[in-house]
Amino acid sequence: MNLAQQLQQLYSEFGHLDGIHIELHKELIAVAVSNSAAKALIFLQGAQVAEYQAHGHNKTLWLSGSNSYQQGRPLRGGIPISWPWFGQLSDNPAAITGQLDSAQTYSAHGFARNSDWQLDSINTDNNEQTQLQFSYQPSAAQQALWPYDSRLQLEIKVGKQLQMNLTVTNNGQRPFSYSSALHSYYAVSDISDCEVTGLEQQRYVDINNPEAHSTQEGAVRVNTEVNRLYQHSRLQQKELPPIYLLDKRQKQQTLITSSGSHSTVLWNPWMNKAKQLNHFAADDYRRMLCIETANAGEDIVTLAPQQSRQLSLCIQPQPL
Repeated sequence: MNLAQQLQQLYSEFGHLDGIHIELHKELIAVAVSNSAAKALIFLQGAQVAEYQAHGHNKTLWLSGSNSYQQGRPLRGGIPISWPWFGQLSDNPAAITGQLDSAQTYSAHGFARNSDWQLDSINTDNNEQTQLQFSYQPSAAQQALWPYDSRLQLEIKVGKQLQMNLTVTNNGQRPFSYSSALHSYYAVSDISDCEVTGLEQQRYVDINNPEAHSTQEGAVRVNTEVNRLYQHSRLQQKELPPIYLLDKRQKQQTLITSSGSHSTVLWNPWMNKAKQLNHFAADDYRRMLCIETANAGEDIVTLAPQQSRQLSLCIQPQPL
C-alpha cells in the first residue's frame, strides 16, 4: 500500500473523529491528537509519540528540528520504542545475543522503531483523554533476523498525563528473551538549570565504561556526557520509584512513573558527542535529557510460549 492509499484509508477510518487529524510529514504519516486537556503528535512509523503538551504547560517532549522524516530512518526525539534489544546488540546479555545469528548485521535498538505499526483504534468518547491502540508484528524480512513469533501492542492515552502501555506477547512455541525501552527525550529550557530526583542511592553503571559502577549521591545534575544505566533491585522494591525532572528556569517539573521495569537509562551526549550524531544540532544537548523507562542490562525479559509482559510509562507535567 503506497502513501496515498494509506492516507485515504486512515481518513476513512478516523478522519471523522473529533480532535483527530491525519498528517503527512514528508514520507511519514502522523496522527495529530487534540482534546480539552492536551495535544500530541504520533507517527505510524514506530508508533512514536513525537510531541506531547498538556494545556497550561510547556512542551514535555523534545523533538529534533533536523529530522529528515524519511521512511525507515529513525526520528530523533519524542519516545522511540527500542525492541527486541536495547542499544547495540553486542552490548546485550548472552541470553539475547545467543538467540541470533552472529553473522548478520543488526541495527541499534532493534527494528520496531523503524517499522510501520498498525493503527487499530482511536477512542475519543472522553473529551479529556484520547486513547489510541497500535499493534506490530515483525515482517518476513525481520523474522529472518528475529525467528520468534512475536506481537507488540501499544496503548497510548493523551490527556492531563501521557500514558503508554507496551505489551509484548510470545505467540510461538519457543521461549525468547528481549530487552526494550521507551526511549523518552524530555524537553528542558537549559540543561544547566535542571536536575533529576528519585534516583538517589541507586546503583548505576556507565554504559560507555561498563566496569565503572557507582551509587547516585543526591540529585542528578548534568554538566558532562552522561550515559548511565540505573539497575534497581527486584528484591528491594516491586517497581521503580517515581522520578522527577525539575526545570527551574521554566518553573515546571515532570513526574515520571513506570511499571514492568527495573532499569532506567539517563543519557545526554553533551558537547563533543552531539557533533557526531545524526539529526542533532551542535547545541541540542542543552535542550534535552533522555530518561528512559527500560528493560535493559540485567533487567531483561524472558517470555514462555503464549506469555505476555507489559512495560508502562506515565508522564505528568506539574508546576514547580
